[in-house]
Amino acid sequence: MCSLNPFPFFFRLCICIGILGGMLSGCELPEEKPASDDAPQEFVELSDIEKEVCCEHQDGSFSFTNLKACNKTDGTPVADELCQQSAPNLCCDLDGIYQFLANDECKAEGGTPATLEECEKICCGTDHPTFTITTLGGCNDIGGFELDQAYCDPDPADVCCKTGSGLVWLPITQCDPNQVLPDSYCDTQQPEEVCCATQDGLAAYFTMSDQCADGSLLPLSDCDPHADICCRFPDGFQIVNMEECPPEWVSQDQSYCNQDPVEVCCKTADGNVFLPEDQCDPALVQPAEACDPVGTVCCKTPDGNIFVPADQCDPSQVQADEICDTTATVCCDTQGGAVPTPADQCDAALVLPDSSCEDYATVCCETPNGAAFMSSMDCPVTHIFPGEVCWEPIWNNQLVCCSDVNGQGLGWATQANCSGTVLTVPECDGVPIP
Repeated sequence: MCSLNPFPFFFRLCICIGILGGMLSGCELPEEKPASDDAPQEFVELSDIEKEVCCEHQDGSFSFTNLKACNKTDGTPVADELCQQSAPNLCCDLDGIYQFLANDECKAEGGTPATLEECEKICCGTDHPTFTITTLGGCNDIGGFELDQAYCDPDPADVCCKTGSGLVWLPITQCDPNQVLPDSYCDTQQPEEVCCATQDGLAAYFTMSDQCADGSLLPLSDCDPHADICCRFPDGFQIVNMEECPPEWVSQDQSYCNQDPVEVCCKTADGNVFLPEDQCDPALVQPAEACDPVGTVCCKTPDGNIFVPADQCDPSQVQADEICDTTATVCCDTQGGAVPTPADQCDAALVLPDSSCEDYATVCCETPNGAAFMSSMDCPVTHIFPGEVCWEPIWNNQLVCCSDVNGQGLGWATQANCSGTVLTVPECDGVPIP
């Protein structure tokens, strides 16, 4: 603090002593307190780190875990009773099934704790695309993603969708989520020419966007302006070039133009034969009987009493016409219950009193294309199934009888896939159930 300078030595010494004295007089050293033997010391034994504790997690759930894991997730050790209560306060992952359980139940079932959010029900979408109500955890396990609840509604709402044919209104389930636009985009959109499929899906034609049914839009490249199409003219159906058929005259059922031509009995060099009407000179048209000189008779055959050409029936097997005109029925005990069936199809041991059957019965019948509902009179007895065979796929898949399924006509479908009108079950008689 004191350095050499020109002042006399004695004067310099006094100044240094004064400065040191002032510094010492203003400094007080803190008094050292002796350590107390009673002061608490906090520490955790290493073995306690792995001890099982009841941990309250950040999301408010409780589960048994070790102290180390609890601290790592910013949890708080709490009383064991909170993890032992019977209330289902834990989201438990049971091998991919997420549900709320009590802690002890989850542990007993071999489950693992999950976050509370993973047990919440959501609308889950996949890339297929499919839309299902499931838990968030279950959706994540299948690589799905959470969507707006509207995608899983039984009757999906229409949205403004950007497609290859322009901006159109479509059910939300038929529009890529990335292509959904605000409603205002479609509200101000003027109708434009698009390529549209007929309801039977057999033809494509040009029309305005507001005249094409939902789900029938096609890429513009699918429409050929020079293609032939079935057109509904005022005087009948006719196949013409698309350019000759106004869009509103395009037949939504192309089969109307595929009907077999009317045939007439025509006098030719080879005798009287049936020919298409447009191939016979009107002056040569003969009565139909002239082309069918051989009549039919009721004949007893291995297939039962049926009408056959007279020259194909042994005279001894000819029966009265009334026998073939009416088919005797009996009440028969089948796999589908007591139903009326043709008498020649029911084993005598299975015949029941008529009072056991109603006049008409619909049964579940085995057909070449699968099980279908139909009249018991049209289903061979050996092909009648128990009713559950038809009803179970309808219940399990929530199917309805639909007047038009994706342009393919009458069939079974979910309400979401029904592009027509939902009908009653009897109206789908004979239609195979998927």
